[in-house]
Amino acid sequence: MKESPFFHLACYNKNISGDIVNYLLDFYPDTAEIATDYFCLHLSPHQKTISYPLHLACLNSNCSSAMIVDILKRNPTIVSHMCIIGRTIQTGRYDHTFVEGMPLHYYLSRTSNVDLQIVELFMKLDPDSTRTADEEAAFAPIHVICCNPGVNDMIDVLRFLIDSDPESLQFPGGYSMVPFLMACRNTNATVTLANLLLECWPEAIHQRDKGVAMLCIISL
Repeated sequence: MKESPFFHLACYNKNISGDIVNYLLDFYPDTAEIATDYFCLHLSPHQKTISYPLHLACLNSNCSSAMIVDILKRNPTIVSHMCIIGRTIQTGRYDHTFVEGMPLHYYLSRTSNVDLQIVELFMKLDPDSTRTADEEAAFAPIHVICCNPGVNDMIDVLRFLIDSDPESLQFPGGYSMVPFLMACRNTNATVTLANLLLECWPEAIHQRDKGVAMLCIISL
């Protein structure tokens, strides 16, 4: 299992192209279904994870929406598969944290080239993904996007996540912090971001770490 399948490497390559993806998928039809632990962290002998090409493609901002769709069509069931690929999931101030995540977590960790239609597709395939989080850090997709330095260019995606599951704003993930407080710790937070989160759940201002929340409001 400790091998580096070529298609994983291709999906992680910054110079990946649609022609390369299509060629490899056509020539090796089952390659999207191959799993490896080559890219995954093993926190202990009992906590091993494996990744699929889709995880690497979602993480690679140079991998287009069309490429992700092509890969996903070959193996749609892995949309719910969780793994740990280093410290690549956005966690804000907890940048030392190893977080286990689904393809959606890795996709929302991109700082650019995040397509709302891809997020909608992931949600259609797994409606419960808004609440999916690892047991230790409890970073759900909404926590990840609130920590993302590029979140201000993803407001449409954030709004969609909220509309899909309004109660996710009350989810005490991210080390017991609700999404609003995670956003407050994002140095790129804007008034637009804060207003959206507070409009959707005003009680967020009264949650744990009120000092951070108030400092956020004052500084915006």
